[in-house]
Amino acid sequence: MAVMEIELAYFGLMPQFIGHGLGSYLLAQALTMAWRKRPQRVWVHTCNFDHPKARTLYERAGFIAYKQETKLIDNPRVLRDPM
Repeated sequence: MAVMEIELAYFGLMPQFIGHGLGSYLLAQALTMAWRKRPQRVWVHTCNFDHPKARTLYERAGFIAYKQETKLIDNPRVLRDPM
């Protein structure tokens, strides 16, 4: 039997919506929907590009740190010149 896991990916808010309590609400909704599917695990990645309070929000929602690693990646928010 396959193990079902759900990964919450690219969770975040646009800057104009930060600080209004929407992150907590949207995370709670996402987790409610995820756990309804009865996975064995729900997990999320966080990184240096996330808001400084993101990890605290995830921990308040019940997530625990599993592993920490260092990877160099391009900032996905930087628009590249198509030429």
